[in-house]
Amino acid sequence: MTPEQRREQGKRLIGSIDWNAYDYTTAEGADMSFPDFPEGETVNTRPVWLSKHYNATSNMVTCHVTDLNGIQGGFERRLMALYGIPVEWTGGEESEYLARIEKLDQAKAAGPELFAQWLSYYGMVNEEHFEWMRERVTGKVGAVTRAAAQNMLDNKMEEQKQMHAARADAMRESGELAPFMGVALEDWARCQAAITSGATMDQILPSLGIDEATWQAVSAEWNARMSRDTTTTIATVYGQAFAGAGAGQFGAAGQATAAAMNPGGSTSGSEAPVPFEKWIEITVAQGAGSEQGKDPAAVLAGFGITPAEWGTIGGWWGHHFNAHAMEMMEEYNKWTAHYEAQYGVGHADGLTSDEREEQTIAHILEMGRSGQAGQIVAFLKDKFPDDADDMDALDWWVDKACDLCGEQGDRATAAQLLPIRYSLQEDEDDPMNEWVESEMNSLF
Repeated sequence: MTPEQRREQGKRLIGSIDWNAYDYTTAEGADMSFPDFPEGETVNTRPVWLSKHYNATSNMVTCHVTDLNGIQGGFERRLMALYGIPVEWTGGEESEYLARIEKLDQAKAAGPELFAQWLSYYGMVNEEHFEWMRERVTGKVGAVTRAAAQNMLDNKMEEQKQMHAARADAMRESGELAPFMGVALEDWARCQAAITSGATMDQILPSLGIDEATWQAVSAEWNARMSRDTTTTIATVYGQAFAGAGAGQFGAAGQATAAAMNPGGSTSGSEAPVPFEKWIEITVAQGAGSEQGKDPAAVLAGFGITPAEWGTIGGWWGHHFNAHAMEMMEEYNKWTAHYEAQYGVGHADGLTSDEREEQTIAHILEMGRSGQAGQIVAFLKDKFPDDADDMDALDWWVDKACDLCGEQGDRATAAQLLPIRYSLQEDEDDPMNEWVESEMNSLF
């Protein structure tokens, strides 16, 4: 169906529908999950799906009836389906709408009853409807767009969790995750966590019922399985068990991180291992130290933490921040700029362009290793504002970091970076798990 044919079909439907009985939620072509459509699908395969909206108080229809399946993005389609654009918000001057927004903000501050009255007066159903109109008038990203972006990020994170869980189940069935010499991967990981906290072999071997020679064989086997697993599933199961062991001064945060790695899991209700701004400071200090050739462990020692503890801190904050990225981004950017100035990041330093390129890639790698992969795109857009809308340009940097992971044999970090690369692919049709697995195979 061509765009012209869609318009003609829409006109015929508008004239034939009994609007008193029409239910847009069950009409032909309705999909209340509001997915994003692949390019071209709206004009080729989806039937015309008409919206229906009325002003809450005057029963007045909105400014037009919309072909919802003619809208590519699920975010905009959802808003148009649930609310539409009231006639009160069309045909006027911008100054009129800005004054109206100010009046509505004042009503909101005065209390929910007055706010609801003014919302209805100006043809809006609820606060989300109002915030959408605010964004349309001002052209600025607001609460509605941030909520949609957070929802998209949540869905991607959940998709990754589901994918890893399904792969782990398949590996258990195939035997690749079966215990070796009686030692399960999770038990081996917990013992490794104990060792990083100072436990001796004499202390951990009795808990497994093995001797040191068997321990060496078990360690070699699990390392070999992780090495040949291009999907990083075994490494993920290992990392979850390692964090869940609750070792060290941040053990509770590690347990919360392990729980958050399960499908549907989150860090909600758990205590942060360090304050938000301290996590950002250490991250910036690590990046600055890398640029200056300092030993990462020595930088961490200056904060009184070990690399293993930093992994726990980064794991918790990485999960927590991703779950609240849109509401915390402003604070994140503020503290990042503060500590970059304090540690001299981004200042004129006489480096060559190649050296600055290396620094940027090193920072991307550090973000991946410290649980901040979800913020890489925001970092690149802030660092290269001229390329903020160029997905290929942003992808170039993450691709370079992935190549370095391949050269260094760093599968775990590559597994964090590749989903970010996938999100930057504008014309990619393959499911994320297939694309990531293909890229892992090419890197390792």
